[in-house]
Amino acid sequence: MTRPVFLFVSLTLLAGSVFASEEEILPAHKISIVADGRSFGEVAATIETKSGGDRTIKALTLKVGGKEFAVPQEQFADLKSPLLRTAEFRTEGGRDNGTPWLYLTLRRERPKATISESPLVYFKFRDGKLMGRSIHDPQAAASTR
Repeated sequence: MTRPVFLFVSLTLLAGSVFASEEEILPAHKISIVADGRSFGEVAATIETKSGGDRTIKALTLKVGGKEFAVPQEQFADLKSPLLRTAEFRTEGGRDNGTPWLYLTLRRERPKATISESPLVYFKFRDGKLMGRSIHDPQAAASTR
């Protein structure tokens, strides 16, 4: 008699986990990425989202040259549904005065769009300080051509 009950409970739990979304299983996300930032040395970022159904970014920290920089909330508070797995570092040599740029980039979800069609957010760092952020929207760029 105990064996069928055990099977029923096991199958019920298994079925529940199959139908649960990632946000239901892991309500808040916190990721860290580390990279070789070339002339910046080792660089790191920690991104944390709010818990519950709201997936906006709660906190974003960059670590460059051993120093931590908290990205101001106004640079990420409006970013709904960030695709955290797309976060990566990029560097660019300075075009104007030769000072290099460091970017932390991530995509913002766009319903019914592929990853490459989703807006790309740039958090910028240069000369030892955080600069503003910018967003490149491939769909908006394509519509202006």
